[in-house]
Amino acid sequence: MAFSADDPQVAWFTDSQSRAWMTLDRGQSWQSVSSSLMGTGITSIVASPQRTFVVWGQTGQGTMISRDGGLSWRPAPAEGVPEFLSPKFDEWTKVADNLWLKIDADSHLLSSADVGRTSSPTMDGWRIPVARSFLATPWGIIAGGPGGAYVSPDARQWTELPLWAEQETGGADFLHAYWMGRYYGFITE
Repeated sequence: MAFSADDPQVAWFTDSQSRAWMTLDRGQSWQSVSSSLMGTGITSIVASPQRTFVVWGQTGQGTMISRDGGLSWRPAPAEGVPEFLSPKFDEWTKVADNLWLKIDADSHLLSSADVGRTSSPTMDGWRIPVARSFLATPWGIIAGGPGGAYVSPDARQWTELPLWAEQETGGADFLHAYWMGRYYGFITE
């Protein structure tokens, strides 16, 4: 995910299919911004720290830039390309004052107030308590896994973050959750 430098309502994310999405209303609705990429997908996205709708996307065809929030893309000039970071979710990461998070070997999201000397699982509200990523954002802490994306102000109680409209998934969402539950051993029958 990437967030606008000066408008907390505007954000982007890329999904596991390398599609890019943009919201203008703090995640209430999302629109695809991948159509003009012509055959390539975005695997990572970075927003400009100075300009609202300037974003860079890392693709199989190199780095692309959009100056209109992702509605159109073109190859980025070599100078000024931002670094696409690869976070280490298995290491303690400070996400707020006196709050560090990490994903353990069993894919549990852990929180700590003392950089890991003491810690506890923090996944209240998750449909499938398996974590893959987390980040501190203007919206709070966002974390995700195979059961969806979640947001929390303090990493205690989580609320599902709807990245796709409910009517777009319907029964498929239930089937996905069922099979993921079977895969991860939460459903055994």
